[in-house]
Amino acid sequence: MERALYLAERISVARQLQAAMLTDLPLADGVEISALYQPAADDHMIGGDRYDAYHLPRAAASHGETPALMVTVGDITGHDMHAATIMGQIRSMPGQATIDHPPYSPATALTALDAACSILPMETSGTLVHARLDPVDGSFAGFWSAAAPRGRYASRRT
Repeated sequence: MERALYLAERISVARQLQAAMLTDLPLADGVEISALYQPAADDHMIGGDRYDAYHLPRAAASHGETPALMVTVGDITGHDMHAATIMGQIRSMPGQATIDHPPYSPATALTALDAACSILPMETSGTLVHARLDPVDGSFAGFWSAAAPRGRYASRRT
């Protein structure tokens, strides 16, 4: 019985930590944003998955009053506590790198993220899509960047 209570508490803590690392998504005219977190490893109920979305400062708005929207989806390699702790350490870094580098290019932000991860004492690998959605005529046009294991990036304007 004591072991069962211990395991139930551990599962509860893992779920609470994972939920605390996931972001509330903003409202945005012209696009519906939703997310579902489903860990690959049911026994851990945690992992290195990450999503985020936020508006850029209004000064960055390309047309009218609607600010651009940044969207990030990433996954640290692994389905365990290690992947979750690495994601916990770097989860806000793409957003910070974006805000620190006007005019808010995803490629520039990911270059800064790569530089920081190469200096920090942590082993990281995974995938990341970091997109800027600019409002154009009531819809969004995107500029996205993707990162594979450190040092390999692809960028595209759509």
